[in-house]
Amino acid sequence: MKTFLKALMVIVSLSSTGHAGSTEKDGKAEFIEALKGFKKAWAAEDREAAFDFAERAYDLSQELYGEGTKYQYFATKQFAMAQDRHGHRDEAIKFYLEALEDGEQIYDVNGPELFDIYFALSALYSSSHEHASAEKYLSRAEKVYEESFPDDLLVKADILNLRAKAYFYEGKAKAAEKNYLQVHDIYEKEYGKDHPQTYMPYFFLAKIHMARKDYDKARELLEPANEVFRKTLPPRNTVLMASHAFLVEIYEKLEQPDKATEHCVAIAEAKPNDTVDSYKPIFRGVPAYPVNMARSGREGYVILEFTIDEAGMVKDIRVLEGAKGFKKAAVESAKRWRFAPAIKDGKPVATHIVNHKITFELVR
Repeated sequence: MKTFLKALMVIVSLSSTGHAGSTEKDGKAEFIEALKGFKKAWAAEDREAAFDFAERAYDLSQELYGEGTKYQYFATKQFAMAQDRHGHRDEAIKFYLEALEDGEQIYDVNGPELFDIYFALSALYSSSHEHASAEKYLSRAEKVYEESFPDDLLVKADILNLRAKAYFYEGKAKAAEKNYLQVHDIYEKEYGKDHPQTYMPYFFLAKIHMARKDYDKARELLEPANEVFRKTLPPRNTVLMASHAFLVEIYEKLEQPDKATEHCVAIAEAKPNDTVDSYKPIFRGVPAYPVNMARSGREGYVILEFTIDEAGMVKDIRVLEGAKGFKKAAVESAKRWRFAPAIKDGKPVATHIVNHKITFELVR
């Protein structure tokens, strides 16, 4: 969003020189301060402050300026950015589209000023698998890139990343793989070998190989990525936690439970205060549906009680409730589950009396 923030400061400078009545002048001064506050908070990654400043600037822009003005455009765009960073997907899309409507009255639709909006909308629609909308805005972003930023490698990497995700969802795994490898090469050149961003493409490449059931290749990609993430990212970072979880699955599939345990414990150590009630399996294979129950069209559930040992393995399984025909399948499935073990005094310990319900439903 560097293009936007530079343009934002131009707006701030222009607005500061305007003349108006005292009440209106006070409102415009507050508007400028809100824009400045947003820029500062955004750069500092202060999500809450950035949201508050963005919301205030947006409200003031609606009171003070007309539609299709640069003031409303930038205020609406920054509010969309704040909504996006908060994970408010629908609201982010709403305000990006509102900003785009203003922006199209001010700028060329293929101009660089609208690139950030096209890119953000494509990413948001892609995240919810709305592929037609994602493709619409990705195509616009690609056109702007080709005309305005052809030599900017990081913008190229952003485009390649989004296009790779589109390829993956379309079932074009080889094309996605090619893009991710290009992105890795760009990031390595721009950020260096020990930067977490450099290994983000490996994270997604590993997912492609997991989908192919090529767990050796997935491990080969994800282990070095995980090592860099552990050195450079906060302990509870979402990407770091996901890489641990994927490695648990990979090592279980490779029948290397000791290796899986290392990553179960790493997750536990990052979340030492999580309660048993919040436990969900890191790795949970789908239980085999008993043939005789499937043939008779029967569905049901089984409630199990068990212990999670200090390695995150399931032990001492006991059936509390459920149809007899499903009990064996449920127990056999649970034997392979992996959890993050409880942590006490800095060490992993066993947790007793953990209950889980396994539901058996036929796909109709």
